[in-house]
Amino acid sequence: MITPVQSETVTDVTQLIADCIPDSEWDRVRNAIVERIVDNMPAEVLLKLTDSVDNFDLAELILNTHYKEAPNIELIVDAFKLVGAEQTAYLLDSLNIQQENGISEGDPS
Repeated sequence: MITPVQSETVTDVTQLIADCIPDSEWDRVRNAIVERIVDNMPAEVLLKLTDSVDNFDLAELILNTHYKEAPNIELIVDAFKLVGAEQTAYLLDSLNIQQENGISEGDPS
């Protein structure tokens, strides 16, 4: 029988992911994740957030402002919940985040 993912596991994984993102990359990560969240946002949520069903720019501005002030881990946790863990991982991988040592995540050398 498959059991639901325990919240401690999600927290541990999301914390590991957040710890691997250098401070210099968080603006880019935040923008990409917020854009994906808004792209997947149901119209009724967009309406509640912006008073419009098609004001995507305002929704992104509101969420970017919120997540810029929130702990970085909150963005990753919410991305897992709203976009999905697999899609969040793919999105982060596609950003080719530069690590502190100057080597990108996907660089095998």
